[in-house]
Amino acid sequence: MLSTNISLILTEWQCVNELPETDPCVWRGVKCQGSLIKQVNISKSNIGGSIPFSLGVLTSITFLDLSFNALTNKIPSSLGHLTGLVFLNLGNNRINSSLPSNLGRLSNLQTFSVFGNSISSVIPSSFINLSKRIEVFNLYDNMLTSTIPSFLGLFANLTDLEMQNNYIISSIPTQICHLTKVMYIRLNQNRLTSSIPSCFGLMSSLEYLNLANNSLTSTIPPQLSNIKSLIVLELNDNILIGQPPLSLCSIPLLTVLYLARNRFMCCPYCQSDANWSPNSSFYRCRDFQDDALYNMQQTFDVASAANRLVIMQTESICYDSEPLRRFAR
Repeated sequence: MLSTNISLILTEWQCVNELPETDPCVWRGVKCQGSLIKQVNISKSNIGGSIPFSLGVLTSITFLDLSFNALTNKIPSSLGHLTGLVFLNLGNNRINSSLPSNLGRLSNLQTFSVFGNSISSVIPSSFINLSKRIEVFNLYDNMLTSTIPSFLGLFANLTDLEMQNNYIISSIPTQICHLTKVMYIRLNQNRLTSSIPSCFGLMSSLEYLNLANNSLTSTIPPQLSNIKSLIVLELNDNILIGQPPLSLCSIPLLTVLYLARNRFMCCPYCQSDANWSPNSSFYRCRDFQDDALYNMQQTFDVASAANRLVIMQTESICYDSEPLRRFAR
């Protein structure tokens, strides 16, 4: 632990020649099963320095949370020895390296979070080996480049995929549509190109889809309307064209639909970020209400009927020497 300041913050964390001076099972942030260390959770502890290479000797550990500290430099390759890890969170530090390829050996991982760092380069191809159990894959707010790996489609148990705010330049691989359990996808604020895959409509568990602030082109595939579980859909700030499918407004749970700053012909009536002010230059897309009014006009000539003058009868009462008389006008 000499690479960090942890012994100044958690004073019982004292080692000599990388060996603990006291029983680590009584240290704050450490949980054991018998004499085996199973969990290390020192999140939000103001720890600075580098992640110790010596962590790789804790081969019995299943839970490691170093998030929300001030750790710098690289992720040590020795973490790849912790093959029993189920939970790994290095998020919100100051790590400025690439992802070590041997992290792909952590085939028991269910949660992998390295968000909020300066991690660069690409997602190693060895990460295909995480497909066995991974459920949460969070790499947002980093400096990742290259493409979205197609092997992510093999993460059959994935429920949460967050890679927003990186520098990823690619199309969205259709293999992602194989993630039938995923509920939350954020790929916004990258440099994604090409069109939105129509196969997204097969993702029956999806509740939140954010592809905003990219360079996506073409039209919105109407198949997105098949995602009956969808609550939030954010496609704003792209280069999408045409008319948004009005069937999006029929998604039963949809409460947020952001489409602004694209190149659409009109705004669907359920668009959350449309400018509906009288002075707006945007047009509402023709919908079922317009069709109903048009059919009424064609059948009953409603417009002409509405333009006719309706003569209202009023009465005034006059008094004179004659008996009371009514004059209508």
